[in-house]
Amino acid sequence: MEKEYKFRALTSNKDVEIKPITLAALKFAIDNNSEVTNVAITGNYGAGKSSVVESFEEKRKKTKFIHISLGQYDEIKSSEKNGLDKREINTIEGKIINQLLHQIDPNKIRKSIFKTLDAESQINPLNITLYLSLTILLSLYLFNISSWSEL
Repeated sequence: MEKEYKFRALTSNKDVEIKPITLAALKFAIDNNSEVTNVAITGNYGAGKSSVVESFEEKRKKTKFIHISLGQYDEIKSSEKNGLDKREINTIEGKIINQLLHQIDPNKIRKSIFKTLDAESQINPLNITLYLSLTILLSLYLFNISSWSEL
């Protein structure tokens, strides 16, 4: 007799029941009158953090959310007794900026020093052809090609 196994995906569930205190805290955090500018949810692996956030998002479809994940699966050995050193803080800031940039439409930050992968692929081949044609015509005019035919 063969045993029957049930498999479950380890991805988040978008339909979990959120405890009333958690729901009240999240609503308070995103309220227009709130001074809260960001929310962090922490917990062990598999505790349901993503499920709570995604379930809350499903209920608030009109609100735009930005996700930043700072998962750390190795142990940091800090050289200072009081916590993170400057290099580790810069690494964390870099990860946050990187994740924020990849959630923004590249066309909205075209003149920024930060470039995302899509921002460079926005070159229009028609524009290149037009500029190249105009450059060739201007060069021919400046070198007066008609005077060469008279020789």
